[in-house]
Order: sequence, then C-alpha cells, then structure tokens
Amino acid sequence: MGRRATHQILVKRFRSKVNTGRRRLFAELGAFPPPLNAMATAQYLSRADCARSLPMLSEYAPWLLADFFGCHDSQFLSEFALAWLLINAYTLITDDLLDRSDVRGSQHLLIASGLILQRGLTILYSVVPLTAALRSQVNECFGQLASAVAAEITTRVQTRERGPLHKIHTLALCAACIRAANDGCALSKEELAIMDRLANGLQEFDDLMDWYEDWCAGHLTNPLRTCFDHLITDNVNKSTEPTVFSKEELASALVLTGSFETSLRSVQRQFKSIIATSGRSQGSALVKYLRSVVNKLDFASRNAKEIRSNYIGQRKCVSIRLLRTFVRDTTAQKEVHRLLNRIQVQGN
Repeated sequence: MGRRATHQILVKRFRSKVNTGRRRLFAELGAFPPPLNAMATAQYLSRADCARSLPMLSEYAPWLLADFFGCHDSQFLSEFALAWLLINAYTLITDDLLDRSDVRGSQHLLIASGLILQRGLTILYSVVPLTAALRSQVNECFGQLASAVAAEITTRVQTRERGPLHKIHTLALCAACIRAANDGCALSKEELAIMDRLANGLQEFDDLMDWYEDWCAGHLTNPLRTCFDHLITDNVNKSTEPTVFSKEELASALVLTGSFETSLRSVQRQFKSIIATSGRSQGSALVKYLRSVVNKLDFASRNAKEIRSNYIGQRKCVSIRLLRTFVRDTTAQKEVHRLLNRIQVQGN
C-alpha cells in the first residue's frame, strides 16, 4: 500500500465531514473581534497545513473514534465535532505559545485561546450528557493541562528538554464524550489504555518526522535525546546545541546510533498493541490505518538496521571519524535521505 493509499484510508471516508467541521470552526473563530479572529485562524492553519506532520488526526478524531467505538449518531457527531474542534484548536495554540518563539502576536493569541476554550466547553456541555464520570474526565484532562503548562515553563527555564505538555492525551477526552453520548457509560480501563497508547504512538511518530525542526528549536524529543546519549557515551560530542552538528551529521547519527530504529520500534509496539486489543473494532478505519502504518514502519526499521549494520559492522560505538566518513559517503547519504523521507510522507 503506497503513500497515497495509506492516507486515503482516512481521507476517503471522513474528508467531507472534516471539511464541514472546519468551515464551522472557522466561522466561530471569524466571529471573534479583530485582530483575534484573523490571528487565531492563521495560527490554526499553520498547524493544520504542516507537511511533515501526520494528517491532523485530531481533526478526524470525532468520526474516527465514533467509528472505532461503534457510535453512528450522525446528528450528535455533527454537533459534537464543533465543540471538539474548538477544544483541539485551543490545545494546539497553547502548545505553540509554549513551544515556539516565532509565534506572531502571542499576546493576542493568548486572549483568543481563552475565548476558544470557553466557546468549546459551552457547546460541549450542551450536546454531551454531563454524567459524573464524564465531568471527572473533563476535569482530569484540564487539570493535567494546567499542571503540564506549569511544568513546561519550569523545564524550559532549567533545561532544553521538552516537558510533559505533549503527553496530554486529549484523545481520551474525545473518546469519553462519544462513549457518554452513545450509551451513557464511562470508558473502561482497557479503552483508556488504548487511547493512551494511541496518543503516545502518534506523538513519537510526530517526533520522528519533526526531528530537525525540534532540534533547531531546542526541543530534545525522545529520538534526539537517545541519539545524544549515545554520542556523549561514545565521546563523539557532549553538546546538544544546534550549531554543533550539520543537518546531515545529525541525520546520520540518528541512524548510526540506532536511535532511529529504537523510536520506530516503539511506535510499532504502541500501534500493534492497539490492533491486538481492538476486538470488535478490527474492521474500523483506525485499525486499518494503523495496520498500514505498522507495515511501512517495519520496512523502514529493517532498512535503517541494514544501513547501520553495513557501516558499523563489528564496532560497538560510533566514532567522530566514522560519522564524518559516513557523511562524506554520497551513496550512504542518499540512503539516509530516502529513509527519512519515507517516514515523513506517512503523514501527507
């Protein structure tokens, strides 16, 4: 199954619904007073149109998870989708305000994000039965978000590592709302575990695709941190500053240290676990999509191992001489470029 076919599993089935949801979202944002309306819309689109990220899976979440859980109430989904897209927009903008220093009009966006959240919750509570269990899950989600924002700020002051904000699993909140509306029940422990693995796997996958941008921005995500741990242990370099390595050198180091393989295998484990425990949802679009991604990641993982084995051989570590030789090898660099590109296009 090719690049286009993988994405089409989602697009073919849900694109028209997502497009309708987007139009309603932009109408809500457009009703804000200027310049908040234009700035909030532009910031959202800057995330939604990112070519290196997965499809904006969070946009697909209401329909994708409803299909996964067997909820087919189209009227509810139409109303709920708007609330969800607003809450999702709030988390994306909050994420950008913390993560990026190049966000234009951050003061205006901070105000806009509060309005977006207020509007999203107002609509949410009008369409979803607010049971005690759901109220608890909503409170837990936003309690986590508040704690994560504080921890992220502290982490940024003290180190360059990315804090826990990216582990806020709002997909579980989406699933909980769908479950409450469908049968009045709360998510089971098994269902919560599936949402947790889905969020973790998607974040790790996104970190793999955005490794260069994260490194330049000073965010040491898991694949980067693993790579630099190897380089420090092997006495190649003890600095993680973006000026120390070229893009080609760091890409090569990710492959030669095995960090790339490690991250690929981690994503595969998360997705395979979801597939294995999905029960009656085996025929859902989500499971079909994850199967397709797992197959491609398996090929990429074997490809990365082959490249590494051909160059490392019997050596137990990466030396600076080996790294520089690898970077000068045009054939090897073409293989690395092809490998990294194969991963990035998964999301397009």
